[in-house]
Amino acid sequence: MTGIPFDLGGPLPSGRVRLEASAGTGKTHTVAELVTRYVVERPLPVGRLLVTTFTTAAAAELRERCRARLVGETAHTDAGRAARAREAVADFDNATISTIHGICHRVLRLAGRPVRMEDRPGRSTALVAEVVNDWLVCEGRERNLPLDTKRLERIEAAVQRALGFPSARIVPAPMEPPGADDEAAALARLVGDAVREVRRRSREAVSFDGLLYAAHEAVTGAQGAALRDLMGRRFPVAIVDEAQDTDPLQWGIVDALYPPDHPERTLIVVGDPKQSIYAFRGADVSAFVRAGAGAGTFSLGVNYRSDQPLLDGLNTLLDQATFGAGISYRPVQASEKHRSSRAPAGMPLLELVVAGEEADEDDEERAATGFAMADAAAARVAHAMATGYWSPRQVAVLVGTRREGAAVARTLRLRRIPFTTAGTSSVAREEG
Repeated sequence: MTGIPFDLGGPLPSGRVRLEASAGTGKTHTVAELVTRYVVERPLPVGRLLVTTFTTAAAAELRERCRARLVGETAHTDAGRAARAREAVADFDNATISTIHGICHRVLRLAGRPVRMEDRPGRSTALVAEVVNDWLVCEGRERNLPLDTKRLERIEAAVQRALGFPSARIVPAPMEPPGADDEAAALARLVGDAVREVRRRSREAVSFDGLLYAAHEAVTGAQGAALRDLMGRRFPVAIVDEAQDTDPLQWGIVDALYPPDHPERTLIVVGDPKQSIYAFRGADVSAFVRAGAGAGTFSLGVNYRSDQPLLDGLNTLLDQATFGAGISYRPVQASEKHRSSRAPAGMPLLELVVAGEEADEDDEERAATGFAMADAAAARVAHAMATGYWSPRQVAVLVGTRREGAAVARTLRLRRIPFTTAGTSSVAREEG
């Protein structure tokens, strides 16, 4: 990805714009500032902005940040600007700042479709299992197909995958031995049948995924043009935060509502592709990469958390590093107040410790390497506290897996260093 530094005080974006952020570069602040500027400068009523982010908690925080920024603007010396800010604060309950599911609710209401949400958590997964294990089993028997437990699990996985990619074609894979292709074709037809059946049932009592299917169908179907026009006139400006975590279905909705060549609609997608961690939930970072097609691409290049000497080391270490197709490391600079180091004189700001090569999954050497890494981390924590400059609550150890976290905890305990753990459970079990 290439991009130029984004000037938050420059002309307001129009058309399609992609803002690439990095950790600590003020992404939420940027979104709140853009919302405020569209309201007081364009001017655009706060109820005509569409802002979406990934989780309910993030939406609540973003909503509060936007409101606080508008409240601050009410004291502006420009009387007209201050008046527009006061009007926006008074009307803030009409602001649409929510998750993509909240946006889908809005889309379906405008389409005149009543929405009754399914109140059972995990309903989408349960519905797929229900279809595969009931309806498809009957179909499979009629077609004389062997449907053992392992095969059913594979069909469920294929159905889940296809549901997240509305434009995907389901085709049979070549199979061995020769003559098995007919069976593969039949299984592919069964998967296609299951996808259609899940979508049909989803429209009856809408799950969160069913809400996405229904909204996507509404904006891309035969009657979608009128709905897209209505949404575009109602919300001429949209901002998608955490865009790196959208899946193809979600991106298909946004892309249909805000096409890159529409002269009167503005779409700003904000995200950090290096932090896309929800592939297991269907997130597809390539959607964020593709958002740059036909768009102006800018970067947020100032880190407001870290000191410049540390950033210099990281910029050198990660120079020309890539994180997938179209995703590269972008150097960042510290803010003015963090130009110098806050660490004690003589303390290294960045160390690269090589604890040994990673071995095979079940190799004893792998366990030994993991222990060496944990011990090295604990030793550096002990050294940092021995200086008397840092307390335990000022030290954080980031790990890649729960197993690594447990190993570090054991070594800290052996050294009698007090600690707490946070975020070491599987993200797959965390609620958004």
